[in-house]
Amino acid sequence: MKLNETDDLGETRRTIIRTAHKLFMESGYRAVSTRQIADACGLTQPALYHHFKNKEALYIEVILNEIHKTKTGLERIIKRHKDLKERLVEVAYFILINKPEDMSQMFRDIQQELSEDARKLISDSWFNGFIIPISEIFAKGLEAGELRHPGDYGTTPVNSAFLLLNLLSHSPFEARYAAPQDQKRVYEKHVNMVVNVLLYGLSSG
Repeated sequence: MKLNETDDLGETRRTIIRTAHKLFMESGYRAVSTRQIADACGLTQPALYHHFKNKEALYIEVILNEIHKTKTGLERIIKRHKDLKERLVEVAYFILINKPEDMSQMFRDIQQELSEDARKLISDSWFNGFIIPISEIFAKGLEAGELRHPGDYGTTPVNSAFLLLNLLSHSPFEARYAAPQDQKRVYEKHVNMVVNVLLYGLSSG
């Protein structure tokens, strides 16, 4: 196979993934067919099946591709910033503005529509792509003495990473009604609130 043919195959595959991502996020797994995806890409179904054996395989690739992009972004932020709070704020903002608009739909699709093997593959990849990088921020904070010892409040760097993601699972209410030019300010305010609560709590003591 010639180099340009390999490049063409790679670009076709990327186009399929981009198109499938848009359709899956808009309509959900069950409502989207491989024929729709192929038509939107200007391909025949057999051409699409040359790259992905079925719809589940394509959906898995869409999710894994998003996880990989997130992991790369998180690692870049962690390398760029040294301060604990600054790292958490930048990471939280990155996650908030890049997460799918309808995460509940995506999680339903993963749980209800995919095979057990597919769910495990996505779960393991999500843990490695999200939890591991974020937990390393908390681990470094512990090493530097910036955080209380886990024994003092019964958590660990991994638990702290889960907690941060849970706090970010819903977009700020204000963002739904904010003008486009004001959304960045709303997200920044929300992220700072989440990180402050996580690091300092709500107690006045």
